[in-house]
Amino acid sequence: MEDYRRYYNLESYLFEEVGPKFREHGHLSVYDFFCVLAWINSHWKSRIMTLLRTKGEKNLGVTVEKLAKELWKKKSAKDQLAYLMEEWRLGLPVASAILAVLRPDDFIIYDRRVCKVTNSPEMQGMVWSDLLWNKYSEYKNKVEQQAPKNFSLRDKHQWLIGKFFHDSQVQWLTEES
Repeated sequence: MEDYRRYYNLESYLFEEVGPKFREHGHLSVYDFFCVLAWINSHWKSRIMTLLRTKGEKNLGVTVEKLAKELWKKKSAKDQLAYLMEEWRLGLPVASAILAVLRPDDFIIYDRRVCKVTNSPEMQGMVWSDLLWNKYSEYKNKVEQQAPKNFSLRDKHQWLIGKFFHDSQVQWLTEES
């Protein structure tokens, strides 16, 4: 019998099961791919499903399998991000979130809230280019510098999101008092 508790904390499922399986075998099921999208932002699921259908096979499982195999073959972080953004027309927030699950030591989720905390330039809507890669690398470096040093990239992202929330709450309460 399946233990459905493993899906209760979707982030744990993704980082403890999906990511390691991909890194070892290059495998990503359509279910797991859409779990990543649900974890990021569930309203993107339908839009990306439509995009995958227009770009790939009618069978989403075959399309995601093809995407995963080609992504796994690309060994550099830059090539993997380029592949998702150029070949599959995924925006930076989605592509970086997928890669943050699949390669957590190399990628951090691009998030506008983190940009505000770290004073990083916003890259939302930019298409793939060397300039985007350089700005993303700068963003990642700022995250690594401004969050506690002993944290993983994922923990640094969470810490900065928490800081954004905290600072926003304090500011709001100060303005309302």
